[in-house]
Amino acid sequence: MKIKSIVQNLIVVMKYTHWLFFLKLLEVVLSSLAKPFTLLMTQRVIDGCIDCYRNNTNIRTIFLDIFFLVICTLLSSNIQSIDSLINEKMRLLLGLNFNKTIMQKAAKIEYSAFDKKNQDVFRRMGENPSDRIFNLFKCLCETMGGCLTIVGLMLVFVQISYWMSILFVLVLFAIMFFDYKAMEIMNTMFRSQTMDERLLQYYSGLMEHKHSIMELQIYNAVSYINNKRRKKSDSVVEERTKTTIKAQKYSFFGSLLVLLWVSSLIMILIQSIAEADITLGLFVSLIGSAESVLWYTEDLSFSFSKLSQNHLEMKYYSDFMDLPEEKRETTHEKRSDSEVCEICFENVSFTYPNSNKQILNNITFKYISSQSLALVGENGSGKTTLIKLLCGLYTPDSGKITIDNVNINEMDYEEKKKYFSVIFQDFVKYQMSLRENVALGDTTKIYNDDKIYTVLKDVGFPIDTYTLEQQIGKFYDEGIDLSGGQWQKVAIARALYSDSKFIILDEPTASLDPVAESKLYQLFQKIIHQRGYIMISHRLASAKLCDKILVLQNGSIIEEGSHDELMLQGAIIKKCTLSRVNGINRQRKIFNGVLPKEPMRTLYRFSLKLPVKVHI
Repeated sequence: MKIKSIVQNLIVVMKYTHWLFFLKLLEVVLSSLAKPFTLLMTQRVIDGCIDCYRNNTNIRTIFLDIFFLVICTLLSSNIQSIDSLINEKMRLLLGLNFNKTIMQKAAKIEYSAFDKKNQDVFRRMGENPSDRIFNLFKCLCETMGGCLTIVGLMLVFVQISYWMSILFVLVLFAIMFFDYKAMEIMNTMFRSQTMDERLLQYYSGLMEHKHSIMELQIYNAVSYINNKRRKKSDSVVEERTKTTIKAQKYSFFGSLLVLLWVSSLIMILIQSIAEADITLGLFVSLIGSAESVLWYTEDLSFSFSKLSQNHLEMKYYSDFMDLPEEKRETTHEKRSDSEVCEICFENVSFTYPNSNKQILNNITFKYISSQSLALVGENGSGKTTLIKLLCGLYTPDSGKITIDNVNINEMDYEEKKKYFSVIFQDFVKYQMSLRENVALGDTTKIYNDDKIYTVLKDVGFPIDTYTLEQQIGKFYDEGIDLSGGQWQKVAIARALYSDSKFIILDEPTASLDPVAESKLYQLFQKIIHQRGYIMISHRLASAKLCDKILVLQNGSIIEEGSHDELMLQGAIIKKCTLSRVNGINRQRKIFNGVLPKEPMRTLYRFSLKLPVKVHI
């Protein structure tokens, strides 16, 4: 456990809860000292009453002690309600302010930081981070309070014997050591089972999602997945049982030490009262608190163990706040919105982090916003990666990408957002209203109903069937789920709703039927004259509509030009597929061998005539 984590937690909680932080600390101090102070007042009241009886003095001399005893008793009996009220207020205030900071930070993080090594950090920060931070603060307060209580009890034990106090401290440290070892064993086990937990969640998700369960039922594979989950679950439970038994051995030794110490305390008290070495008041108060001493000792040890377990939450928070952010400021003069943009890739190469495989190799081309561009090629040829670089999600290993001679890495965050709106093939299905699903393209115009209706109508979405306030998706009871094609139309409408200069579409017609695809192509032809669009596609019919086509293979551009230019060039694509190479061979047989052997030009021309979906 690091002191740095504790200090950082105190600073964070104090920053976001203000005066409640200090009120909580005051409550911890008062409640912690209430028990030893109660013992002291009990001793003084009993000894005072005995003195009044023996010496026939006025009982009013102990009224002040009785008053303080009543105050301590009332504080001890009501402190739980006060503590709960303060905790709830602090939790609400921390959740409001701290979570806002986390969301603001998340919006600034570079896309490249969302990789596998930071997965646990994002998961922790995405699961009620304020609650985790506050729970750590509560553990810290409980530990501090337990330490204050123990110190107060030690001052009472000193009246019996200095050695008794020293022995109490030694026993306490031994107990904390044993509990810490037990907690460390359990934490190591939980960390080692992180992947198993994810796998169990994945198996459960397969059995809950309608698309996966439908396919599994068709293949009669439901029982197979259930068996895999059961086997994994059994192995997790077995490991936890064995580890828990091992950890409980340490807890047993700690409990045994406490029992021996309390037994020794009782024996010494009996001997001391018999020899008149202590007063009756001290004897009664300590005998009556023997069980409480055992409880306080175990509670402190447990609080320390929880603190040791939860202190890593601050490490996750620190790692999250240290993640690199998008560039938000620019040093160049911003260009006018009326100008035509020119995108230029100059010798761009790229390899994903933690990978040795080069995805893009020396890519060079130019493109202006008044044109439409198609990126075609086999899966894995680098099409989507090229788009991610263009949007600034990653930085090239070498070369540069410019817009009107300005390096995109020198543009600020807000400026880059004005250039591109992107719909990836795996677009997000937002569980929100239809209005919000479209207006997320430009949230500053969320109530521009006319524009929302226009873009939905343009993409062929059946707007007459739904209202803009209709919840879509399965999250809400009143929500209506859409078909794959309808979801995609909403996603394309979201891209059109933005006033960006470029629209980027990754396989935009994958979920559309031929009629809807044809209408969408007509829409694309309308927006060509207003702003450029870049399309990733496997379909030659869509590529044919674009002003310029880039053919990628193994991370390199092997051909570029318009459809007509490529038809005339007699180019060199050798891995064009008609779904697959075997599919081309089958088509040869169907067409009685009329498919010529010329690589690019003739195959390209011939494939346009085939009544099947063609991939290149």
